[in-house]
Amino acid sequence: MNLADVIGKRGEATVQRQLLSFFGGSRPLFAPTFLGEKFPTFDLLVQLFEPQTTDAFFFAQVKATRRGVRPRSRTLPIDLDHARVTSALRFRVPSYLLSVDDLAEVVYVTAIDRRLAGV
Repeated sequence: MNLADVIGKRGEATVQRQLLSFFGGSRPLFAPTFLGEKFPTFDLLVQLFEPQTTDAFFFAQVKATRRGVRPRSRTLPIDLDHARVTSALRFRVPSYLLSVDDLAEVVYVTAIDRRLAGV
């Protein structure tokens, strides 16, 4: 396993921990399921606990970095290739890029939409 794989696994663990946080309630808001490497477009299927229905979900792609937030733009140096964005848009369901600052253990959320694709 190389360093990039380790950072990626740490990012996935951070996302899972954040999604399973209780946020002051009696249960978490989200139920994440890792899709595994056989599903190339997304890393996670995330269902909402409330309302409990099969159509309250979104997909997520997780990317992690140890380079920290860029001071001027206040963004993480994360790249999501155009092919993956295009593939995500074909699903026509809510989907998000979950960018993880591995050092700060902070997750940033960006909608995967036509703007992200540059369309």
